[in-house]
Amino acid sequence: MENTIIYRYLDEEQFEDMLSTSSLFFTHRDKIPEYEEGKLPENIEMQIRYWASQNHNAILQQQFRQFHPSYIMSSYNEENILAKELQQTQEFLDKSFFCCWHMSEQFNVNVMKGLGKSIAIKTSTNKLLKTLYKKGIVVQSGKIHYYTDLNEINALKRINLLFSIPKTWENENEFRILLPLFKSVEIFHYEAYPEYRTARSDKEYAMYQNLLNKIIHTEDTHGVQVPFDLRIISEIQLPVNKLKQFENKLKETKLISKTITYVSK
Repeated sequence: MENTIIYRYLDEEQFEDMLSTSSLFFTHRDKIPEYEEGKLPENIEMQIRYWASQNHNAILQQQFRQFHPSYIMSSYNEENILAKELQQTQEFLDKSFFCCWHMSEQFNVNVMKGLGKSIAIKTSTNKLLKTLYKKGIVVQSGKIHYYTDLNEINALKRINLLFSIPKTWENENEFRILLPLFKSVEIFHYEAYPEYRTARSDKEYAMYQNLLNKIIHTEDTHGVQVPFDLRIISEIQLPVNKLKQFENKLKETKLISKTITYVSK
């Protein structure tokens, strides 16, 4: 994906928290159910069964590399594959978090207010992904796909379930950063087989463990604070009547020179 200008819209509490902790909050899908992230298509079982029938030999070869033949003979059948795939899909959805941005060359006050927010920060996709990579934070990113029919989604590629929302939201023109904190194959290999540790660096694994331990799950909040380099913010849009409220924090973080005020109507 080419470098793109992005805005993140925040309310006052989120903005204060970002400045105080130098972090971005990655939320869980269960706190914004109206977007229907992670909703399984009705045809997911059919997709899995078809995939299993078309990849019979490849699945067996993979299992022979990892398990004892007696285990394979007892476990390899269509129903077990279906159950395993559905279980792993649910684990992926339950342990994944995301941070949403608006793709636009210009600040869009209407989109911001439509989201119920009052403050915007601006950066670019390249800067954001680069700073996360430097900190050892493994993420996946991309544009949101807006669908008219949930069954059109390829659910075998699990990431599609968290990068697809109904077409009614397409005016948000969203770029999403996804933080998967489930036990992936790479994490499993890192922990069980030292020879496979090339899939994750020590730094990335340490950050994975750190973020796992920082997951917040209460009645009102479900997510994780992710370290964020405030220096990549190139512009802040702030209501003129809120400048004094945040002035000291903006000076402390050296962001005062990047702040632009607007008249809130």
